[in-house]
Amino acid sequence: MKLIEAENYREYLRTRLDEQGPRSGLRAAAAKAIGVHSTYLSQILSGAADLSIEQAELCNDFLDHNAGDADYFSLLVCRDRAKSPKSKMRFDQMLKARRTEQLTPKKVIRPATELSAEDALEFYSNFIYTALYVLCSIPEFASKRNLARALRLDPLTLSPKIDFLLRSGILKKSKEGLKVGPRHLHLGHDKRMIRSHHTSWRLHAIQSLNEMSERDLHYSACVSLSKRVADQIKLSILENLKKNQDIIANANEEEVWVYNFDFYPLLR
Repeated sequence: MKLIEAENYREYLRTRLDEQGPRSGLRAAAAKAIGVHSTYLSQILSGAADLSIEQAELCNDFLDHNAGDADYFSLLVCRDRAKSPKSKMRFDQMLKARRTEQLTPKKVIRPATELSAEDALEFYSNFIYTALYVLCSIPEFASKRNLARALRLDPLTLSPKIDFLLRSGILKKSKEGLKVGPRHLHLGHDKRMIRSHHTSWRLHAIQSLNEMSERDLHYSACVSLSKRVADQIKLSILENLKKNQDIIANANEEEVWVYNFDFYPLLR
């Protein structure tokens, strides 16, 4: 279990201390690390007693938490120790903010090369710009003619779009032809650009259904689940995104694929 998935610190501790089996000695080692008898640790894990703030810090050291996890674990302890509903609510809000921060894609995507606001708005308005940018990472598509043929567009239609990419520094010219400038671009949190970018690529995905091949992968579903499981799935998707980004970064540039996914609550 990842800490961000835990409903409370006891659930997380039970999972961490028993992950190698109940007789692994981790519980005894943890009790020693925080300066209590193993019997008292059992009381803490069962809910009969609470960790103190100081013991929470010792747990952070014992479990080798990074700074973010240490803060989150301490907040869980503080929330469970709080006496008044108002105090518990305040800690719940802080925990929710930390979870939201962890579950935001910007946390897992590499730093981007910034465009001006005007250029970014234009770039994300049409999937053609992104397609051109990525295609130019492959030597085969270094010319306007080859790009037009690949995208099934008239070269005259494509020229002003390529000119924009050159002018904004997203593409550059070399003796071999067109090449990419910045290696990675990311939307950030501008709602207009996010909406345009996502809409454009999902419309492209819909169009691709008319020419489906065995290599294509499309999946759509509507499911019922708990809020906790929804957060777990979202975190899993983001972790898989980070893993796939690392794989893509180290891959030879031979083909261009479209990579979309959606996961959101049906009711607003």
